[in-house]
Amino acid sequence: MLYEFCYYLAIVGTFGLSFVSGTYYFNRPLFNDMSRRAAWKGLGVYHDVTTFISYILEEEEEEDSDDEDEFEDASKNTILSYTTHDGKTATLSYIPPINDLLFFKKKIEGDIYCKRISEKEDISNLQIVPVKKQFIQVELKYDDKSVDIHEHLPQFYVQDNHILDELFLKWYMKFWFCLDLPVEYTVNIIDNDVNIFILSSRQSVIFKDDKYVIVSKPIDEDNTKEEEEKVNIVK
Repeated sequence: MLYEFCYYLAIVGTFGLSFVSGTYYFNRPLFNDMSRRAAWKGLGVYHDVTTFISYILEEEEEEDSDDEDEFEDASKNTILSYTTHDGKTATLSYIPPINDLLFFKKKIEGDIYCKRISEKEDISNLQIVPVKKQFIQVELKYDDKSVDIHEHLPQFYVQDNHILDELFLKWYMKFWFCLDLPVEYTVNIIDNDVNIFILSSRQSVIFKDDKYVIVSKPIDEDNTKEEEEKVNIVK
């Protein structure tokens, strides 16, 4: 089938080339007229194609920016809800009955801050207290690859906020980087005092005033209390 298609295409192409060549030598006015018509038609096709491609690219950019636009809009929808079963994030004005991760958003002095909350939280009286920037650099490392993930973390520099645990990273990497969190990974961090440390998938960070605390998920899954490992005070 493919051979026959190529064969007939070659015949048509050869015939077309012969016709154009013959017209050029034996009927120059007709050739010039045909050339002008072909050039004009080709210009129209080119314009249609480029317009279509531009439209598609704009649509993709709009889709990519939809999440960020919703994230920045904290006027009405103050709840960010993430569910792991579909990997989707919803921006709502209420706490949904089904969720795995919740954040309360608030704009403070022109900047958006997000505090991690539970489904039992009273959002009508919830206070968000920003803390000083704690880290200079944060990288997710996996399979000999490295991704700088610090860009959007300043929005989570909030007192008592719990970040960089596995659930947080599943949402964070999907929402901001369109990347599924690898099964095996580490988080490399450089703090404001240029201390360098590595978090395993069982470790995370909680902000306390102007310091951070590294906590470890217990080996005993029935014990939900996380143990504090290290405290670093940032002056």
